[in-house]
Amino acid sequence: MKIKKTLAAAAAIIAAGTLLAGCGIQYDGETTGCTVTDKYVTVSKDKSEKRIATSCGTFNVEDELSQGQWNSADLYARIEVGKTYDFEAYGFRNGFLSAFPNVSDATEVKQ
Repeated sequence: MKIKKTLAAAAAIIAAGTLLAGCGIQYDGETTGCTVTDKYVTVSKDKSEKRIATSCGTFNVEDELSQGQWNSADLYARIEVGKTYDFEAYGFRNGFLSAFPNVSDATEVKQ
């Protein structure tokens, strides 16, 4: 009986994790007209992440092997608070997993 309860609990946890991992906003392409409101770096025990907060949401700016992206430091330095950009972004936003979409390119919108 104890094994059945343990297996049922494990199955519930796996199911919940699977459902929550699928929740969130998916980015696969261009996000346009986003005004940058803040730039910051999060630092944890294992890693640091460059982030930008915008009128379209929060994004990471990180190198990504699968996307062939190796210029994140230059891209992050080029993005300025208060300016508006068209972003090329991919990935998903999931608050439960603290996951943010990643910006692979930014083009300033001239006003």
